[in-house]
Amino acid sequence: ENLRRQAHKAFVFGLLSFSLSFALAFALGYFGFGLDLLLSLIVAAMFASVAPELLSGFLSALGASENAKVIGEIEATFSDALSVMLALLLAGTAAAGAGLSVEVLPVEIALVLLLSAACGTVAASLWKGVLLRISEGNEHLLAIALAALIYALSSFIGANGVISVFVFGFFLGNTSHRSIEEVRKFQSEITF
Repeated sequence: ENLRRQAHKAFVFGLLSFSLSFALAFALGYFGFGLDLLLSLIVAAMFASVAPELLSGFLSALGASENAKVIGEIEATFSDALSVMLALLLAGTAAAGAGLSVEVLPVEIALVLLLSAACGTVAASLWKGVLLRISEGNEHLLAIALAALIYALSSFIGANGVISVFVFGFFLGNTSHRSIEEVRKFQSEITF
């Protein structure tokens, strides 16, 4: 529930922090070190994300509120996915020897985001249907395996695996079912 209430703030914060980090890293590479345009953009994309695994521990050590932790985790996940997606798109452009098209890049990013969200949404819908039909057992292990499968398949078709799994988890976490409660219990046992 807290995740759903804080999601819009986290996405705006993530987009702003990613954009600022990206702009600063690009300016440093292009103007400070004299790198060419495409290389500066690739380097900026690689350095623009916040490491989600570090941010979570950092916020806990600071004694941040639960809302700040949720916003930080969503922001870090979102900026990390944007960073990887942008770096891969730019590296693909460089490898193809094609020129950089500023008009096409935002469209490609939007398409990858939409495809990623669609993959996660479809997987969550299918999984919800499967949960209603399977007997009690190892649902938590199947959910982990499904998350790995979603990541792999969505990456294979050109979507972003991180965003697909995040959307899957978001929808799964906002539904109620006996099996989903088991997954939540399992998650609380393996996370700190």
